[in-house]
Amino acid sequence: MRKRVTLFLAASLLLAQAPRPDTRALGAITAGGLKGDLSFLASDLLEGRGTPSRGQDIAAEFIASRFRAAGLEPAGDDDYFQTAHMVLQRPRTEGAWLAVHHGKKTITVSADKIGAMAEGGLDIAGAAVVKVDLAAGNQDTTGLKGKVVVAGFGGAGSGGIRRLQQSGVAMILLPGRLPMRRMAPRPLDPSRPKSAPMMFADDDALRTLVNELPPGPASITVDAKLPRPEETPVKLRNVVGVLRGSDPVLRESFVIVSAHYDHLGVDSSGSGDTIYNGANDDASGTASLIGIAQALSALPARPRRSVVFLAVFGEELGLLGSRYYADHPVLPLAKTVADLNLEQTGRTDEQGGPVLKRIRITGEDYSDVVKTLDRAGELTGVRVDHEPQRSDDYFARSDNLTFAERGIPAHTVCVAYTYPDYHGVGDHWDKIDYENMAAVTRTLAEAVLLLADAPEGPHWNRDNPGALRYRR
Repeated sequence: MRKRVTLFLAASLLLAQAPRPDTRALGAITAGGLKGDLSFLASDLLEGRGTPSRGQDIAAEFIASRFRAAGLEPAGDDDYFQTAHMVLQRPRTEGAWLAVHHGKKTITVSADKIGAMAEGGLDIAGAAVVKVDLAAGNQDTTGLKGKVVVAGFGGAGSGGIRRLQQSGVAMILLPGRLPMRRMAPRPLDPSRPKSAPMMFADDDALRTLVNELPPGPASITVDAKLPRPEETPVKLRNVVGVLRGSDPVLRESFVIVSAHYDHLGVDSSGSGDTIYNGANDDASGTASLIGIAQALSALPARPRRSVVFLAVFGEELGLLGSRYYADHPVLPLAKTVADLNLEQTGRTDEQGGPVLKRIRITGEDYSDVVKTLDRAGELTGVRVDHEPQRSDDYFARSDNLTFAERGIPAHTVCVAYTYPDYHGVGDHWDKIDYENMAAVTRTLAEAVLLLADAPEGPHWNRDNPGALRYRR
């Protein structure tokens, strides 16, 4: 495990010079207030806030109403809404097929064992294959153009998959259990470059073959065909409100506080409880976002820098809303100094024991934002757990990644990394520890104030190789 770098001298001196935040309004962040907002967002009425869905639209209207009540400045193209005109693609697998040739053997996979994400369809024959390790950071994509990339599939590799999709590969092939919604419609931003097709194949023989392959060029070839998906126009919305800063110079720079308000919708194939309510993931982060916006708006003196409160759609489908904001920023990204992304701020029941009065930050050694959280925790009695390995593992799993890829120091803050009912129908609002959530949300509000009041924004850690690709 690499040595943790804890001090960046210049930033630490600036942080030490920053005044203690005015905390008089932070007492307004209460367990009851958070419970009221969260229980509505995670109610059955909103049907899991799938992207897109009527439930998600209701959630967006609710968030906008809370921003309006807090007196935030609307920053969208339609009041508080940033409208994304996208295309809803419904994958088709009729006529799909896959054949993997290994020596004199051929493994064929039928259409019912295939899941696909292919924006324009696919038809390849005799394509060369390279195996990659998705768990390894900063994959080298040199020489992959036009080839089929194979890998074992796991959530830890989600950031690696996104990088491969933009590297010019012919296809990404992931042997393993088919995703939960392999044929669910997926929104696509037509203004973004097309991503490489991705195929999931549920076949034991193929899975065994791929697991036995060493990383690098493989002595196998692939034939594959996927029909073009069906397309329907769809309108999706981020919710954006701004608290303008008080300093005549610093008010033109910004701290983003973000959270995704979508979840997984409804499982139409099941019976009994079929709603993925997503109370902790991420109605909790959204409720914390609202609570911080209300508290900071009520302070007698506003923070020096402007604070952007951003609730995004489509995180569960590949960071869609945050990527749309980054592609079409409401406020200049070049003047955005940090993003503090809020995820899973409510559940404390992690395996191994409850996580009480403690928070985690992903990529904790990637920048000096962790120093700000440490200081905020000293003011509120909430401790930052320093777990470099898990912190790094989770860095690429949420919307902070979008802003980090634009060079902005950006991290996700949560309570428990893992908890029962994650992405399950049992993630209900009555399982949240609201007293702990209130303490955590007050700590996050303090951290936002410190970031907004500091004379200089945070910096990436030059001594950390994991942060290398995010520095500008």
